[in-house]
Amino acid sequence: MAKALREIGNLKCLEKAKVLETDLSQTTSLNLRNLRLSSSEITPIITVLEKEKKYNSNLITSISFSYNPLIGNLGVIAIVRSLPYSIREVGFVNCGIGDKWGVKVLQWMKKATNLDMICMEENNFSEALKLELRDFKKNNPNVMVVF
Repeated sequence: MAKALREIGNLKCLEKAKVLETDLSQTTSLNLRNLRLSSSEITPIITVLEKEKKYNSNLITSISFSYNPLIGNLGVIAIVRSLPYSIREVGFVNCGIGDKWGVKVLQWMKKATNLDMICMEENNFSEALKLELRDFKKNNPNVMVVF
């Protein structure tokens, strides 16, 4: 992941890449919060996640993209399509997600059998989508869903 962050190249990503290179314990639980990521910059991260999913390596157990509001709908849908179903924790707080793509996140959640927690507060969800998320939460009491 450090290589992907170096490829993105903004100062926050370069700082995070240094941390990942020196602290190997952070390779399974990736905190990519507040790195000023946009939908057009996340391709290197998507590539890493797709490899993880393809080879079912289960190395990444937790990932947070929270507080990257420029990821937006297009970025989040690309991330969700590449997320391995083995991930246990996901953060999409304040990522600029609207209903159409929030539904796609919910569809992924229904397939993610190892999911323990997902945080999606501070996005643009309608009451109708919040009701669907409440239903998911009710039917999956072992999953913490924050929205």
